[in-house]
Amino acid sequence: MSNNLMQRFSSDDIFDFMNQAMHPWSDQRLLPKSIKTDVIEKDDRFTVTAELAGVNKDDINIDYKNDQLLISAKRDEFKDHTDHDGNILQSERTYGSVSRAYYLPGVDSSKITAKFANGELRVELPKQATEQSSTNIKIDRSITRCFY
Repeated sequence: MSNNLMQRFSSDDIFDFMNQAMHPWSDQRLLPKSIKTDVIEKDDRFTVTAELAGVNKDDINIDYKNDQLLISAKRDEFKDHTDHDGNILQSERTYGSVSRAYYLPGVDSSKITAKFANGELRVELPKQATEQSSTNIKIDRSITRCFY
């Protein structure tokens, strides 16, 4: 039974579930604490895909500085929750701010691109080209004794 229960929740969901059980009066209409993402590394680039359903493109901020990618987003509280008589029938839509940071070294920051469609953000971070050169190191033959 416990194994079956654990399979129903992701690691973040189980903590949210436990928090709600312990604090039922807390406001559960806030955005999740973290952004759900996939990070893929290939030889020439990193790709970060993030779920940001319900967030407007203008409310997403992406920064790359000191080898760190920072994605942040916000969604304002919804104003219209009423029927014709002014009663709230049900309100489950979330709002608030959320952010996530990733250490992704060696990126050519001038070539980073981002696209946002259907609640999914995709950030492409091309790696800097590295030269694979070899250097022949000469041994100084003027030293006659060993350093043992």
